[in-house]
Amino acid sequence: MAQRVRILKQSKASLTHIARELARLLDAIEELEELRERVRLAEAARVLH
Repeated sequence: MAQRVRILKQSKASLTHIARELARLLDAIEELEELRERVRLAEAARVLH
């Protein structure tokens, strides 16, 4: 029971932290998508040569 109380207190106190982490995750996802596109293009170019 004590653990549950601690988790609830943390979540209330750190909404700003969570929002920052979500923004960082979105940036990372965008970067990953760009990298995947680069890999796709590189593989396509390799097939053509």
